[in-house]
Amino acid sequence: MGGERYAQARSEGRRASGRPPRELVQAEDVDWLLTHLRTVVAASPPAVWAGRGMTLLQLATMHVISALAPVSLTDLAQALGTRPSATSAMVDRLAHAGMVCRTPDPDNRRRVELTLTTAATKIIGETGAD
Repeated sequence: MGGERYAQARSEGRRASGRPPRELVQAEDVDWLLTHLRTVVAASPPAVWAGRGMTLLQLATMHVISALAPVSLTDLAQALGTRPSATSAMVDRLAHAGMVCRTPDPDNRRRVELTLTTAATKIIGETGAD
């Protein structure tokens, strides 16, 4: 059921909770994402992500970005339970690998929105639990 909720939310361009993407990350969103990622990890053959030189944490991060996009670095760090500096370093690596796009927020020039590239979306599709 979680995978259906995720797929429907993504196809409608919204978060799985149904809230607009610019709201703060809620505890229920994080709980849902963790449950979804456990399923993804169990269902994903390591060859899909490891064969691309990706770590499991990078794969999980891409799933979180996909679910919350567009998401700020601060909100991503909160959702992952990591420090913003560590999250920034991981996003740097994902951006360098062509998996994450950074776009300036039109309403706040100090904020950057994170989204996935088409290449990352294909990987997410290959590692989905459905």
